[in-house]
Formats: sequence, C-alpha cells, structure tokens
Amino acid sequence: MKGMPKMKKYSGRTATAIIEFPPQMILLIKRDTVPFKGYWALPGGRAEPSEAVEQTIVREVKEETGLDVAVVRKIGEYHELVGDIAAHDSRIRVDDFELEA
Repeated sequence: MKGMPKMKKYSGRTATAIIEFPPQMILLIKRDTVPFKGYWALPGGRAEPSEAVEQTIVREVKEETGLDVAVVRKIGEYHELVGDIAAHDSRIRVDDFELEA
C-alpha cells in the first residue's frame, strides 16, 4: 500500500494491554520503532520463548510506559496463519496499576 511503512514478516506470540486511564479512556503509546513508527498503539509486544502472555504484558507495559501493572483477566486470543507466518495475539485487561512519581 502506498504511504504505509514496509513491514518485515514476524511470527510468534504477542500481547497487548487494554488499560483504562483515566476512567472512560484507554491508555495508548506512540510507537518509536518500525513498523508503524509514530503511530498510536496499545502497549504490548512480543513474548519471550518461555514467557506466558500475562508475563509478557507486565514486562512490556513496564518497558513502554514505566507503569507497574497486574493483569486482571485475559480478554481474548487471536490466531492467524498467513502463508508460512503464524501470528498469535492476546488482549489483556489491566485494571490494577500504580503510577510512579
């Protein structure tokens, strides 16, 4: 597509967090890496090989926002196989977190 960044093929498990902050709004991050550098996104990222998606989201949210979070529940999971690429994404609801001063 014209105007869209060229994307590398990735496979593996990812997790994204849905964090309500402040109430009635969703926390987003501005991506600083490709693909989609400069775009807004939910916090999250790729799971390490032996990591559960719940561990992934706690680690990724800390890396991307500085927030210490606790997972409340897993909302869903998405699996897709496109050619030789497998994508697995989990959506995680996070209600318990602390802001560091």
